[in-house]
Amino acid sequence: MIEKDNIKWIQTVKIRGSGYLVNGCFSVPNDPRNADYRAVTAWIAKGNTPDPEFSEEELKNQEWEKVTEQKDLELKATNHLCYADVWEDITPGQRSQIKNFRLSLRSIDQDKKEDPFKVVFPEVPDTIKNRIDISIFKRIG
Repeated sequence: MIEKDNIKWIQTVKIRGSGYLVNGCFSVPNDPRNADYRAVTAWIAKGNTPDPEFSEEELKNQEWEKVTEQKDLELKATNHLCYADVWEDITPGQRSQIKNFRLSLRSIDQDKKEDPFKVVFPEVPDTIKNRIDISIFKRIG
């Protein structure tokens, strides 16, 4: 059992749900009967402050993952529109709409310099809406 004042082993603490993540490797439940929990609360009582569950950088990376996943889903869903047999059956104007839409999607996270929370997906042209299940476009009601 860890003594209440023995907190030297604690290097980092992050809030995780209702408990804590200590030293980046193990979870401590919010339970006063738990010796590790008592050590964490002693660590806090000594003036230390737990980090938030996710840093700003981690939240940004998580959002980029969501943006990239959605972009990839939309590209995959429109791939078949570029197949030769489909491509031949659509007008040059429709081809241009599809091409521009897909180019816009591909450019979304090229350098990840944008704020992922402010990414604006291109508007889905009617040419695409009329040819595929638009339920994959989460941003279209």
